[in-house]
Amino acid sequence: MYYGKEVYRVEGAGRVFLPAKFRMKVDEGKVIVTRGFEECLLVYPLSEWRNLESKLHSLPFTDARARYLLRWFVGNAEIVEIDKQGRIRIPRHLLDYAHLETEVLIIGLLNKIELWNPHKYKEYEKMMESQVDERDLKELGI
Repeated sequence: MYYGKEVYRVEGAGRVFLPAKFRMKVDEGKVIVTRGFEECLLVYPLSEWRNLESKLHSLPFTDARARYLLRWFVGNAEIVEIDKQGRIRIPRHLLDYAHLETEVLIIGLLNKIELWNPHKYKEYEKMMESQVDERDLKELGI
């Protein structure tokens, strides 16, 4: 499982260093990078991506919401290799979506990680702090 936060530089050609703790569950030296929500990117180890993929595959293509999710996650997904320095190269369309230019905030989220523009995340965190309360935790069963 992935935990914690780290800030790193976005290097030339969209390369981002993944700290060792975020490379632990990586299969075959590759990860899947795709769009997340709130303008961040999601990075999945292949085994976790396959779990999500099987759930998405079972959705009825005749349902508009299912097509939306397929296009959102799968249509934007890229298989990315981790180089010998522990970096991944993020394709331009994903860098643009997440506004990743000079820095990237890497956040561990149990079975995946998120990549954020640190300034966008700070804005999101302020908004989230003002909205999340005990009722949300109770409704989610926490």
